[in-house]
Order: sequence, then structure tokens, then C-alpha cells
Amino acid sequence: MKTRRYLQAVLFGLAALFLAGCKHPATHPEPVSTGYVFDQPTPVLQKLGIARSTSARLGMRVSGQVYLPVVYGKQNRFGFFMSPNEGDTFMGPVPISAPDGNVVAHGEASPMFALGTTQLYVLWQQEDGHGTHLLTARSLTWGHSFDKPVNVVTKNKPSFNGYGSIGVAPDGDVYVVWLDGRDPQPPVPDSLDPM
Repeated sequence: MKTRRYLQAVLFGLAALFLAGCKHPATHPEPVSTGYVFDQPTPVLQKLGIARSTSARLGMRVSGQVYLPVVYGKQNRFGFFMSPNEGDTFMGPVPISAPDGNVVAHGEASPMFALGTTQLYVLWQQEDGHGTHLLTARSLTWGHSFDKPVNVVTKNKPSFNGYGSIGVAPDGDVYVVWLDGRDPQPPVPDSLDPM
């Protein structure tokens, strides 16, 4: 009975806090400055000598470590930049793709990453002139180093993949999904036969 009353009191307190935070915006006082101003873009990678980059993703751990996987350089190399201090400064790059790898980096083909409970995973597409390969790599050191990339798709002939996505389940299983161009397309009928 004591435990039940305690839980009710905790839930009531949480509900009160939630409702207090849901006031109409017109009744809220002006926000207090936290010292962070985001009204202008802040060059992050130029300070590290990276002149060209694209397809950046952003992630943050509870510890305050900020992750920034980016495709950079003239050869479209995929690398990982980290900030140990909530984005004030960045370290890197930790290279993931091969130096001569032509990483596909646009729109739906941008590299992705997912955080597990003890591991970090990245997913990207690489072009070889005949098609694309979907690759993934794992880090057991929270982005300080990565295992050798693994090709996700086994192909008998060149094809293209697209719209790749990666996720980590609570039990640690990793799931990758993508649109696959390996299967031949069925012929499109000119017209439907009436029955």
C-alpha cells in the first residue's frame, strides 16, 4: 500500500510538471539565454582543414559527446568527427571508407549512423562505376575507431541500391533496410485482358 501511494505521488508530481510546461506560449516569459546562438552557421570542419564536406548527420550521447559523420574531400571519403564538449570543438576525421572510395552522398543516399547501447554503427553507399555497394561498419569505441567495412548486399552482377537505413534494436540486433535493384523487373502489360 505504501509503494502504491508513493507511485501515485510520483506520477502526480510528473503530471504537474508536464502540465506546467504545457502552458500557452503567450503566457511564457522570455527564454533565458544559454549562451548558444544559432542565428548564423558555424564552420566546424574548416577549423580542421576540411574545405569540402557534404551530407552531415548530427547525433549526441547523454554524456555530451556530439557525433558528426560527414562525406568530405575531393574523393568523397566518409569519416567521423567527434566533439567531447557538446560541440565547442571537434576532433577527427576518423576515416571509415577507403581513401579512393567514391561514397555516394546526396539526399536519400547520404550516410547514416545508429547508436546501440555499447556500439555505434554507420551505413553508406559506395559507387564503383557499375553500380553501388551498401557498406556498414561498427565501432566498439564510440567512434574513435571502426571495424573493417562489411558489404551488406551480396550481388552476382552490378546493380544499384538506394534509400538505405540502419537501426539498432534494444537487444543489440542491427537492422538494415534498402531498396534493391538486383531483381529483374517484370514486364509491364500493354493492357489488361477482360475476363
